[in-house]
Amino acid sequence: MTPARIAVGVSGQGSNLRALREAERRGTLGGSIVTVFADRTCPAVDWAIEHGITTATFHIQTPYPGTRLFARMEAEGRIVTRDWDRYDTRQVVYRPARLTPEALKAGYDWAYREFYRWPSIARASREHGSVKHQAKHFFYAAGWKKFERLWGVVIRARQLPSMTPLLESVLSKVTAATSREAGKLEGRQGGYEAMRL
Repeated sequence: MTPARIAVGVSGQGSNLRALREAERRGTLGGSIVTVFADRTCPAVDWAIEHGITTATFHIQTPYPGTRLFARMEAEGRIVTRDWDRYDTRQVVYRPARLTPEALKAGYDWAYREFYRWPSIARASREHGSVKHQAKHFFYAAGWKKFERLWGVVIRARQLPSMTPLLESVLSKVTAATSREAGKLEGRQGGYEAMRL
């Protein structure tokens, strides 16, 4: 079964964790979450750790020029900068409706810190059925964020091709799962995205 892509909105209307739970129930929940913060922090971070989600990418809602969102925020006088270099989904470029820009940025920073802190990585790793799956989760998640600066150096030095064997070994599929383990893991592997709109 191909995992579904799921949009989870975290905004003034509330977090749509029901969509996460429904995807898990159907077995279409995969291993990566993208959460876009609009105006408050996301309870999906704790949920993802508790369910062994491998990676998460967090973004601050960014009203790009030419979009309806930008036009609406501009009409409301909420756009605070036209420095297009800051429109990178990591910086607040508008006045949120229910938070200060500082609180929104703090929520974004908290999400990354919380999801990728060592105890969170270890806790999420333990949700997998076999030691092999647990180790793969731990090393992949740790390599994803804990060594982010090192990856930047490797990329700038144009040495990424020399890292291909390492990347392939970490990203390769685990094939020794028993049917019992596969049943437990159903809904926890694949291409899931929770997107905050």
